[in-house]
Amino acid sequence: MALNPYLEVFEGNKAVLAGAISEKDLRTKYRPLFTGVHTWAGAELTHELRCQAAALIAPPGSVITGRSAATIRGVDLAKPMDPVEMIVPADRRPPRRPGFRTWSGTVPVEDSEPWHEVRLATPKRIGLDLLTKQSVSRAVADVDAATRAGLIDLDELRAHVDVLHCRGVTRARTALDLVNPLAESLPESELRVLLHRDGLAAIPQVEVRCNGVFIGRVDLGFPEYRVAVEYEGRWHADPQQFAADQRRREQLYAAGWLVVLVTAEQLYGDPQGVVARVREALDGQRSSRS
Repeated sequence: MALNPYLEVFEGNKAVLAGAISEKDLRTKYRPLFTGVHTWAGAELTHELRCQAAALIAPPGSVITGRSAATIRGVDLAKPMDPVEMIVPADRRPPRRPGFRTWSGTVPVEDSEPWHEVRLATPKRIGLDLLTKQSVSRAVADVDAATRAGLIDLDELRAHVDVLHCRGVTRARTALDLVNPLAESLPESELRVLLHRDGLAAIPQVEVRCNGVFIGRVDLGFPEYRVAVEYEGRWHADPQQFAADQRRREQLYAAGWLVVLVTAEQLYGDPQGVVARVREALDGQRSSRS
C-alpha cells in the first residue's frame, strides 16, 4: 500500500506500521508538524495546515477557536508556528505535545461546526474566546481585525457578551468598549489601548486636511491638538514607502501637526516611554497654542 505523497497530514507511525511508507522515507521525504504527525516535505507551512495536523490527535469533540479559528476563516491572526488554540471537552485529556494552547470546557453545539476530525468555532464564538482568553490589548487588536474583515458582527457579539456571566466576561466587556474596526493593524490597535489606559483617547485613522486639501490619514490622532501617533512597521523601511512617508510628514508639519513615531521595539519594549513621548507632544502643542 503506497501513501499519496500529496496527502496533507497523516500520523507517521501508523503509516509505517501499515506499510504505506518506510521509516527512512518518513524521515527524509516528510516533515513533522507535531510529534507523530507529518506532511510531505514540499508542503507550504501554514497555520491552517498545523490545525489540520492538530485535529488528527485532538480528543473527540474538541473545538478549534480563537486566533486559530479566525485564521482558518480568513483573518490571519495566527502565524504558521503559533500554538493551535482549542477547547477540549472537560472529560477528555488535552494533547500533551508542544504546539497547543488548550482550555477545558463545553462548547454548545450551535457554537461550532464540523471541520476535519474536530469542530470549528463559529464567528460569534471566536469573538467570545478572543475577548475572554487574552489580555485586553491583544483582545482589542484581534477583534478590531476580525470586525474590520467582516468575520465578526460587533453588535451581535456585544449582545451576546451582555448576557453572559462566565469567567473572563468582565475583561471581555472592557475590551469591547475599546474595539474600533477603523484600526488597520494589530500593533496600531495595541498602541491605541496603551494610550487609552493612560487617559489618552486617541482616534484611529484621522483624516488631515489643510485649507480643504486632503493631506493623508494618520494611524492615531488628537485633532484638537494636532498630534499624530504613527506606528512604524518594517514595511516603512522600503525606499519607496520611506520617501512617501517623508513627503506626507513634511506636509503634516507644514499644517501644524506634530508626529510621534513608534517602532515595535518601543511599543513592546518601553511602553511607558511611548506614553511619555505622546504626553510631551500634547503638552508642547497645548503650550504653543496658548
